[in-house]
Amino acid sequence: MVSTLPDILQEPQRSWPALAGFLTLTALFYRTRSIVMATLSSALVYGVVYKCLLTF
Repeated sequence: MVSTLPDILQEPQRSWPALAGFLTLTALFYRTRSIVMATLSSALVYGVVYKCLLTF
């Protein structure tokens, strides 16, 4: 999360996708204990949320 702070400060529209990705990563890791699945899923969620916000 800390490494994304400069990007979020420059582009505030990235804060919601980053938050969604982080929450997905946290929830899936604690549920499955698989960092691979949690990371891939959170990247997918980040991309979907970012794309949806750009279209609205």
